[in-house]
Amino acid sequence: MIYSSRLNFMEGERFHHVFSTTIDKGKAVRMLINIYKNNFIDSIKTIGLDDSLIDLPMLATVDIPILVKKASENYDKRIQLPNLIYTDGIGPEGWNRAILKIFKNMISIVLICISLIKPASAEPISGHNVHYIIDNSTITRIQKPLVIRTDRETLEYFMEHVEELTRHGKDFRKKELLLEVKGNGRYGIHMPAKHITGEFELAEQKPQKVIYMGHGNAAIFFNFSGSVALEIDYTTQNYPRGPYENVKTAVHLKFDNAFLAFLAKAASPVLVPKLDKLISKLATKTKNVVETAYANKKSTK
Repeated sequence: MIYSSRLNFMEGERFHHVFSTTIDKGKAVRMLINIYKNNFIDSIKTIGLDDSLIDLPMLATVDIPILVKKASENYDKRIQLPNLIYTDGIGPEGWNRAILKIFKNMISIVLICISLIKPASAEPISGHNVHYIIDNSTITRIQKPLVIRTDRETLEYFMEHVEELTRHGKDFRKKELLLEVKGNGRYGIHMPAKHITGEFELAEQKPQKVIYMGHGNAAIFFNFSGSVALEIDYTTQNYPRGPYENVKTAVHLKFDNAFLAFLAKAASPVLVPKLDKLISKLATKTKNVVETAYANKKSTK
């Protein structure tokens, strides 16, 4: 029996589960390959995962065979193939790590080739307005609301004077974030540890909402340039212990190069966690700076 199942592994990829104790699984996989070649695409890459000798015909048929570690923490040593890959853990967690590693290596090879030639389809995003970036982003990350113990005046001061974030306290070290005032409401940004450089500005300000827009270059697995829009919504909550600001952020990243944007989406299982970690880290440090400034402000009254 062969049936198809959509898994939340990577958007656009199809996984098939071949289940039988009697049929030749290798033959079943060859049938699937022919169906895809005849109906969808001429050249495809196949990956097979299984853990026992009965699955050898299937593993020998696919381009990338993966031998899964059994629940007993052992492998079926009777399976011997020249290009066999072993999972480093049992169950879905081990499968996912093995497949992610394969995809990452494939993407790295393609990107090395791209770096040797001049990009042919670069799109000048920096000339577009902030809502174009939001509506056409390559990657959008909406963060969990952040509760900041401050009043609105202090929060809005830092929103309008972003450079002050690096002048208060020691939360932002020089190797993490450098901000430069360039005039006319524009700022230069440099994050040496993350190989990020660029410029940004406060593009839109409304009651309880601001949007920053920027353009720059980064090197996260590969070199790319793009535009970013940062949306910040905030509401005041008053409690007996003092005011709080409930802050919601959304980051929209749009690549200049359409092909690199396609690859970034394909690599999202690897890129997105790193991007979320960076955003969360910067948000926490910003929260600390604002709360410290508010506490100092209260103590001087």
